[in-house]
Amino acid sequence: MHRLAPLLLLLVVACGAAPTVAVVPTDAPIVLTAAAVLTAAAMPTATTEATSTVEPTATVEPTVTDEPTDTPEATRTRTPRPVRLAPTRTPAPTAIDYETIVGQNELGMQESGGLRLEVARMTFFPMDFFGTGNELQANEHFRDADVVGQIYYRATNITDQIMEVSFHRGTMVINGEQIPLADTYFAAKIGDDISGKLFPGATVIGGQFFPVKRSSIPDIREVTLGAEGPRSTDFSRLGDDFFFTLDVSSRDFEAQPEELN
Repeated sequence: MHRLAPLLLLLVVACGAAPTVAVVPTDAPIVLTAAAVLTAAAMPTATTEATSTVEPTATVEPTVTDEPTDTPEATRTRTPRPVRLAPTRTPAPTAIDYETIVGQNELGMQESGGLRLEVARMTFFPMDFFGTGNELQANEHFRDADVVGQIYYRATNITDQIMEVSFHRGTMVINGEQIPLADTYFAAKIGDDISGKLFPGATVIGGQFFPVKRSSIPDIREVTLGAEGPRSTDFSRLGDDFFFTLDVSSRDFEAQPEELN
């Protein structure tokens, strides 16, 4: 038998009679009889109430966060730098080669039907004098020409009537080559208009360029020129046509008169 610490032991014996409570001194040895053990064994064991189980708290599913959309990088626009253009060099004016150019003034004068007509100047140039790709070369009538001619007329109405003149329809002959001036007049005219009405006492000074395709400048020594005579405003003839034989055999280059510039 073991000696126990002071203890108050309550023995409840239920044998049909009222339970007997026995008080055992805490400092006395505890003696359990067989009947007491049996009685205690027969008593139901106090059942501890089950602790209520806390239901698990519903877990909130994490909010799915959309992955950030890739933001395209801004395209870098290259601002073009201004291009510095070198200044265009103006070509120096071509020096006139007077050995290859023939120019003569006051080659002839005639009167017909009250109209005084003067051939004020005639000049012959090599085509390359005007530069490559010049306006004359763009004209089909000048395209195959190596020589360019120039003629100036001075026409004066010495009557008291208005007359019609049409020198642009003249014709030249150079070394057998016939050159219709009307083909190139409107594309290559110079100075005053030599086609149309000419009033009493009025003077017009004008002319045109023309192509020479079959002769070089040294070969040109004589020019035959035909021009229509004057007409009235109703286109009736006032006089005969003009015919000139012009001597250009001199190899001189005379300065062009101021009035023709």
